[in-house]
Amino acid sequence: MASGSMSDYFTPEVIKELQETLLKHPIDHSYDEECEAYDNDVPPEQLASRCAYDALKGIGKLPPGIE
Repeated sequence: MASGSMSDYFTPEVIKELQETLLKHPIDHSYDEECEAYDNDVPPEQLASRCAYDALKGIGKLPPGIE
């Protein structure tokens, strides 16, 4: 298996989709505790946004204004 950086696994289309998800559904910190506990009361959009954030941060592709 060839080695590569994590960014090699994300196409520009996937990166754009993840960025749009994060911008459309910003992380709501009122759900932080529930997300850490994997509570069933967390809206799926929050889980998707948090996954998108982690992936984009890992490859250095967070949208402008998101830190």
